[in-house]
Amino acid sequence: STQSTWESNWDSTFLITMTFFNKMLGKKEPSPTANQQIQKLGDQVEIIDKRESVLKKKIDMELTKAREATKKGNKSQAMLHLKRKKGYDEQVTKLDAQRMNLEQLQMKLEEASMNKDNAEALKSGANAIKSIYGKMTPEKIDAQMDAVRDAVDSANEFSEAISQPLGTDMIDEDELEAELAELEQEELDKELLKTAPMPKVPSAPIGGPKAKEQEPEDEDAEALRQLEAELNG
Repeated sequence: STQSTWESNWDSTFLITMTFFNKMLGKKEPSPTANQQIQKLGDQVEIIDKRESVLKKKIDMELTKAREATKKGNKSQAMLHLKRKKGYDEQVTKLDAQRMNLEQLQMKLEEASMNKDNAEALKSGANAIKSIYGKMTPEKIDAQMDAVRDAVDSANEFSEAISQPLGTDMIDEDELEAELAELEQEELDKELLKTAPMPKVPSAPIGGPKAKEQEPEDEDAEALRQLEAELNG
């Protein structure tokens, strides 16, 4: 705290000294920066605080003396100390108003400096964006994207072309399906033959009366019924 106060006073003294020599030599004094102005306002607020601290001690001292004079019955002396206290009070009031003005000005200056820095940052960012895109326009970007899509389509067609099987004999899927159906039907027919009943042999002796032969259509129908019964069972 003491060191920062000493450095601040040294900067103010150095600035005042340089200003004096510049005026003596006829040199044009450079305009102070925003930070320098903010620092100067802050230094002045500190000076007011120190002055107020001294005045408040004097006010307490005069009030104590006025009380002592009152106890002793010395009315005129008490009035004198109260008048001095009143004068110090007025100075403190004025200093409070001055400090308020300086602090408001300091805040406005800090705000203005921040706004300036933000505006410069925005401008720098905008220039950076322009430098990145250069002379590119939305129309050029659309054209470039169309070219990219065409290149991707061409790459996909090329990939499909080199993935085709070699040779001129292409496999017909429909023909394979038909051949598979025939094999399945053959296997089904074999299963039907295995499960069909054997034809009945006549029980009449040789040379005896011939049994009435069953019509072929009835035998086939009977075999079919038996097959269906086995399958459903």
